[in-house]
Amino acid sequence: MKVRKFLRSLSCLMGELSEEVDDANENNTRMYGGRNKENDPPSSERGGGRDKAAGKTYDPKVVLSGSMKDRELFLLRKKVAELEDKVQELEATALGKEKALKSSDTSDASDDEDKNAAAPVRVYSKKEMSDLDASVRSFRNISEGGLVRNPSRGNRSRKGSWPFLKKAHSLGGNSQELINQYTKISRLGKVMNACKQLPWKESMYTPLAKKLIHSPIPHLTVTEVSEVLKDAGQCLLRIVKECPPNVEEAFSKWPPLDYELVWANQSCLDAWGQKDVEGMARFYDLMFEQSQILQLYEGTFNKSIFQTQDLKPKRHMYTYYGSKPGVKEEATMRFNQYSCVLVEDKKRVYFGIFFETSKKEKYPGEVMHTVLRAHACWKGCAAALVLFTPDGVILQQNTLADSLFGFDSVDTNVFSDFKQDGTPVDRIKALFVGNEDLYGEMWDAVMVKNRRWWSRLQLGLSHLQPATKRREDKDVSAWVYGDDTYAWYYVLFQRINDPADGNVVLSCELKDISDFVHHEEKLRAAKVHEHELLESIIPGHIIEHLIVQKKDKDEAKLERSNTFMSISNSDSTDNYLSDNYLNVSALRMIDDQRVSEMAEHHKQVTVIFADIAGFTRISSQSSPGDVMIMLNRLFSIFDDISEHHNIYKVETIGDAYMSVAGLNLKSDTEKGLRECGESKHHASRMIAFCKDILDGATSVLTPMNSPVEIRIGVHTGDVMTGVVGYKMPRFCLFGDTVNVASRMESTGKPGHIHASDATRDLAPNEDWEPSGGVHAKGIGNIPSWFL
Repeated sequence: MKVRKFLRSLSCLMGELSEEVDDANENNTRMYGGRNKENDPPSSERGGGRDKAAGKTYDPKVVLSGSMKDRELFLLRKKVAELEDKVQELEATALGKEKALKSSDTSDASDDEDKNAAAPVRVYSKKEMSDLDASVRSFRNISEGGLVRNPSRGNRSRKGSWPFLKKAHSLGGNSQELINQYTKISRLGKVMNACKQLPWKESMYTPLAKKLIHSPIPHLTVTEVSEVLKDAGQCLLRIVKECPPNVEEAFSKWPPLDYELVWANQSCLDAWGQKDVEGMARFYDLMFEQSQILQLYEGTFNKSIFQTQDLKPKRHMYTYYGSKPGVKEEATMRFNQYSCVLVEDKKRVYFGIFFETSKKEKYPGEVMHTVLRAHACWKGCAAALVLFTPDGVILQQNTLADSLFGFDSVDTNVFSDFKQDGTPVDRIKALFVGNEDLYGEMWDAVMVKNRRWWSRLQLGLSHLQPATKRREDKDVSAWVYGDDTYAWYYVLFQRINDPADGNVVLSCELKDISDFVHHEEKLRAAKVHEHELLESIIPGHIIEHLIVQKKDKDEAKLERSNTFMSISNSDSTDNYLSDNYLNVSALRMIDDQRVSEMAEHHKQVTVIFADIAGFTRISSQSSPGDVMIMLNRLFSIFDDISEHHNIYKVETIGDAYMSVAGLNLKSDTEKGLRECGESKHHASRMIAFCKDILDGATSVLTPMNSPVEIRIGVHTGDVMTGVVGYKMPRFCLFGDTVNVASRMESTGKPGHIHASDATRDLAPNEDWEPSGGVHAKGIGNIPSWFL
């Protein structure tokens, strides 16, 4: 009956296509030399084909001389006629064997898988069905706009769309529609039929199961699963009893869920060489711990459920090494199907995964097709892929690896390379010549801990083809374009079992990253330059704090990325993913917490302001270029002198130059100038700095060719510091000390240092002259001195 329905659908499809041909023919006024419907000749005269009514054939020459649309419609009409004949022949054959088809339709698909029953009687030959299927697929590629010129092949592995994407599910039990769907694809259909009505209450659901309370997935009980599937094919059930503390994290961060194996039937126990469910649970946990591929599969399945809400059953092909525990025999390929379920156990409803570990092929040859596709990807991969034995013999390699290692694998070479003692050349150790420490690290990670290992290696011909005669080059780090060429490679090793015999082999992936490393070096140089620029404008203690924050952030990011895939060489990872260089974005005050962390109180620091006497008059009588040249020369001298005296330059504001001493920075410690409490060193250093810039200013001429005269204001006291701003972050000083220093500068005399009483007391050995004091707003009269 299924074939009859299919043939009737095909007949309807061809009828629609015939109507489309006729409509297109009617609307095309240029068809067949510009004829319209009234003067269109009969089909027997239209060229190449057969008029079904007249029973005649016609010459294609007329059509071939027409337009592209003419030829498309001609070919479509011809194909419709051929398929009509084919449908009639197949329908006649189907009538004679309808009884056999009915009996095959009533057979249970799940029982066929469980009992390995014989396939139903074949009505059509494989070639007939293949030809018909290809014809139907070609017609289904006709779009609304017309014919698809290069129709793609259909995917025989697809079973159609999942019909329950938006359908809500009842609190307990299974709908008949859901039961019917699962009966077609899984052994779960029988269990669901036995669990049509379940007296579940919302209070029985665990927090994780409650997230899927109305999802269209099977509702089961462990008791019914055990009873219905005890003699079925290989099945097991794992559930999540202990859910994450924050259930929302299971949907946002994709954590590894703690599954517990609670049931497996006898067929599954026999297949994996276990005596009971407890032993199967221990075996599965050990297998899961040792297999990163299995972790990745399960993690991906969890992600599809909790992040994308994809609840459809999934399947993948895996290698089965036999039922003897601890022994790996020659592998066979099997299919494992996952189905997410809600299952009751001891009056609690849990989320779980139901596994069917021996599913049959969707169609004959599925395993072979999958392997062939994988082999095509292997051969055409953009990275060099190699399989090594533990003693370094190349078992197999892809095309790109042939170009690197030469035709030296077992499958391409009749002989292998041997050393003088008769042992084969260890091609793995050859890759690590000059990096023996990394070889030991790799071996421990891959062969001992069964973890992936990766690093960057600079390799040349001597590493890849050690038996090749070549010229020795002393500078290994140089790019040599001669007998030997060195390049940077990303190298990854992992341990797998050879499906041919079950023995351990090492899989190696190499990818040339020379261009990437070259650009990375340029980027690093630019980052170093930017970092040095930031160090010149931001104090060292703030730079150090931001670097620590950056490292913590990078480590947290790395930890999240390695949740499922462990990488052993963390030192290399830190070097490549993190560095000690900052950019401007690291200084941006994006939140109150960062602003607070950067803020600091400093006791007893000395602040100065220096500006040019008569600057307003000079700038009004000079060109902008001349003024900027004067300021640049003057402030460059100030910068050089500040380095000599270890004075921290804060900023320049117009013609004013602001600096500070005594902030207790790291640079002070390195130069032995760290201040301690009320120490007078910072005031003495600042007065020496002021004297030098007074002398230096006289060497700079104004645009009117007169020496520049500056006035300086100095004050000592407490300040607050911090970084403010998002767009252009700046390190700033705040407080009365800054205000008083500015007041001293504005009331000073050209060529003199105007200092407060607080600064004068810390540097009493200078020739100070009383100024009579100045009045500061909010403070009152302040004694001051000239020098």
